[in-house]
Amino acid sequence: MVLGDARRPEEILAAPEVRELLDLDRPVAVLMMFVLHLIGDEDDPRSFMAAYRSALAPGSYLAISHVTNDVATERTAQVTGFYRKANADFTPRPGKEIAAFFGDFELIPPGLATGLPTHQVWPFADPVDPILVDDDLARMAYAGIGRKP
Repeated sequence: MVLGDARRPEEILAAPEVRELLDLDRPVAVLMMFVLHLIGDEDDPRSFMAAYRSALAPGSYLAISHVTNDVATERTAQVTGFYRKANADFTPRPGKEIAAFFGDFELIPPGLATGLPTHQVWPFADPVDPILVDDDLARMAYAGIGRKP
């Protein structure tokens, strides 16, 4: 793990800790798990995600989970409001925009998916917690894994 700004892939990928551990000429995995919805459109996440994809060798994987505004719109608006009150970015996106973060990577079945039971998304969660078993919460995010051809 390296401390850095995900919006600056050139700095992350050039960090000595990364270069000592990862050979980017070989397949690796980039995990953007519940990160991209914390970055507003003004920071151009499409461009920096393209830079990460470009830096990866064929056979590499990209995993993304991202809050959506396709479903559970009332709950999503409520969560967005909480973040805005805290002066924090929170940008839920429609599935089509989330899928675009994968570029030309081949999505691994089942593809970009939503509606997974919460305990499958957060297996460490208490399955009897009423917040974490809420069906709306399970539909608030998409997740997928893509492989670079």
